[in-house]
Amino acid sequence: MDSVSLDGSLFSGFPTLSPGHVWLVGAGPGDVGLLTLHALSAMKQADVVYYDALIPQDILTLTPATLIYAGKKAGESCRQDRITQDLIDAARAGHRVVRLKGGDPLVFGRGGEEMQALHAAGIPCRIIPGVTAAQGAAACSQIPLTHRDHNSAVTFLSGHQAETLYGEAWHDIGLRSPLLVLYMGLKNFDKIRLRLLEVGRSADQPVAFISAATTPQQTTVLTTLGESLSVWPSISGPAIIMIGQGVSPE
Repeated sequence: MDSVSLDGSLFSGFPTLSPGHVWLVGAGPGDVGLLTLHALSAMKQADVVYYDALIPQDILTLTPATLIYAGKKAGESCRQDRITQDLIDAARAGHRVVRLKGGDPLVFGRGGEEMQALHAAGIPCRIIPGVTAAQGAAACSQIPLTHRDHNSAVTFLSGHQAETLYGEAWHDIGLRSPLLVLYMGLKNFDKIRLRLLEVGRSADQPVAFISAATTPQQTTVLTTLGESLSVWPSISGPAIIMIGQGVSPE
């Protein structure tokens, strides 16, 4: 542990980002106020920061490091193997490296893949967790992720390639999880909705589309599973989709 200067104030007890090390850091869902002190400490210590597409500019301005875009967005996606190799090369060159990810690195952020690759290459790695998008979206929309009266469990799902990823498990997912939270679910939502209805999810189940969660641009659209296709085409990403009774508690 060491003392780290954060905007002129000295904080003790923060871990030191050493040369040749890579930290996978969660930047939270977008609101700069939800950045953790550990994340800010890492950004202040870094020589180079590889950042995702969803990191807002007001967070990037907090680091003195060299900024390198390593995001995934339509038309400008960076290959995952190239990103991982760049992290390894930068660490081997003796740099203090931060991989800055939206939300939490280990929640649909490919942080697990990068961590495994760094370990295999012999690069010391640390994970700095962040507020994941579902937490930010739920808080800003005042939707409880759990509630003693109606949902004692919540399931986070990736909507990307959901049809092939979950297979026969859709029956259990669709019927037994009180609250479903879909990341990256807009593109395949029509297929996901149909599958949930087919396995017996009620068409009356409340649905919330939450775009740009925690930012000034956030919008929340409430509907039901049965009526959701009427609003789905108008929703722009990035968006979190919540399905279940907890979306509209009585």
